[in-house]
Amino acid sequence: MTIPDSFPDLFEIGEHALERFKKEFQSYGIETDPDVTLRRGTGLLCYYDFNDRQIYLSMPDLRASTGKLQLLMLRQMMGAENNENLMRFLAVFIPFVIAHEMTHHFRHRYGLFSEDSWYEEQLANRLAAAVNKNRLSPEEKAFTTSFLENSMKKLGEQIGLAYDAVDSYFDIAHALHSSEQIGDEEMSNFRMVQGMVSETSSSTMILRRSGNLSGDLQERLKKRRDLISHFNEQYASDAARYIYYQVGWVYLAMKSQDTSYVDEFACRHLAMAPKLLEIRLPEEFKPRYVYACFKASQEFKQTHPSLGRYFYKRYRALLLNYLRKSHREVLRNVEGVGDLNFDFLSIWNDRFNDSLNFMINMVTPFAREIFPSRIAQSPALVNINLPDDLPTEEDRQMYLASSHEMAEAVQNTLEIISLLDGLELFRSLPIEAYPDVAKKLYKVKYAEGENLVWQGETNNDVFILLDGQLEVLVPERGITSAIQPGEVFGEIAWLTKGTRVATVRARTPSTCLVVKENDLRLLCYQNPGILMTIAERTAQRYSQLQSP
Repeated sequence: MTIPDSFPDLFEIGEHALERFKKEFQSYGIETDPDVTLRRGTGLLCYYDFNDRQIYLSMPDLRASTGKLQLLMLRQMMGAENNENLMRFLAVFIPFVIAHEMTHHFRHRYGLFSEDSWYEEQLANRLAAAVNKNRLSPEEKAFTTSFLENSMKKLGEQIGLAYDAVDSYFDIAHALHSSEQIGDEEMSNFRMVQGMVSETSSSTMILRRSGNLSGDLQERLKKRRDLISHFNEQYASDAARYIYYQVGWVYLAMKSQDTSYVDEFACRHLAMAPKLLEIRLPEEFKPRYVYACFKASQEFKQTHPSLGRYFYKRYRALLLNYLRKSHREVLRNVEGVGDLNFDFLSIWNDRFNDSLNFMINMVTPFAREIFPSRIAQSPALVNINLPDDLPTEEDRQMYLASSHEMAEAVQNTLEIISLLDGLELFRSLPIEAYPDVAKKLYKVKYAEGENLVWQGETNNDVFILLDGQLEVLVPERGITSAIQPGEVFGEIAWLTKGTRVATVRARTPSTCLVVKENDLRLLCYQNPGILMTIAERTAQRYSQLQSP
């Protein structure tokens, strides 16, 4: 077998990928052991050695006759049409494999690696997808996905497995959707139910109880746990079976509409999520709580605006909670009011007069005295002692943040408040919603010239530019507009559930926040102010794209 000189050095591709990923992961605070290198392995598997903490890449050495024989065997095993297609695939696949093994290293280094081999393999594929999938152009992704699908089927035929890779995938709903065994509507309904139930409720249980699966699928899902146990028992002892699973899982990761992000992985699987205060309402209403929060908001209004907004939002939340519990019947009897939507009243835009003031003549005399337009003149403020009269320990910690050394959770919470206050999409939300919003936001970093979004791709996550500059391109029209820090983009695909209408590229090194599709949908149900802001922004964006 003649090997053209133009074929790439597979080991060199692996070395370059390792060094590139080390720097990228470090930018997210994920540190690689300084001594980790890529070494040549034997056979056809790539692995991380837990003893010497090195990564071994086993790929055919095309300079040797044994390497040429290995290439032929690999080509037959993977069902590749020719050497050119196989080498083209391996050039894309090797960086994925390197990131996969680096994940094992991180989990091991951070003391989190478990005895569940299946679980660790799934996590490794997710991080590998996070640093590889979006870097492929639609054409490269289509080729890679087609190659993987063909290889999965070919390997499955050789070892007598049909749907085992699909049925054992980390996210079973995405696996069934990507393999076209459940439709878009079923997938959308599943994601919504999944977001509303307990985190301990498994995807398999939700799917089985949906009543929308065929009898065959129901039977396969019943066997999922046994399938995973069998994988753990055999793991890599059967090379062909192991490669079949890995190829199938990577195929599903590439085909899935779900996108993984490095920061998401770090928070969820490397215990790197920032500690935040729990911001909650007190169980009991006391007037001094309302006065104390308002007084604190005025104290910090000029000297520390973020703390000023924090305490004003706390004041509003206490007032609204009091009205919700004590004034429903009162307000229902006001002509033209009926059942008031308190969720909309919780939206506060400090650019306008507080909407609560429009209710002042609908409430009891006591309530009027604590409304925004009157509370500042109340003599009760004189007798309020700060921070002692604030409603919760968390409020007292926040009050002292400006003058005392802060605990980690206080500092993180204050940073999140400052961040979300500066973003139009979240600025009007009640402060109690901030920690939950923060847990659903992940940072994503892009190099100059890197595409964040590809036109025609299916990815419905929504982004907010934090720093840098982005350009929006429609190929037939060139650069159509620029995205500046603070702007939201990706919302059109999120709303329509369609493909991306434009490509977004980093004009300079840039950092974004991303909120995943279903997370944003749930946040909008809980906080309608987000949806109102998105609708306004979408109208503006669509007008820009349509203008000549």
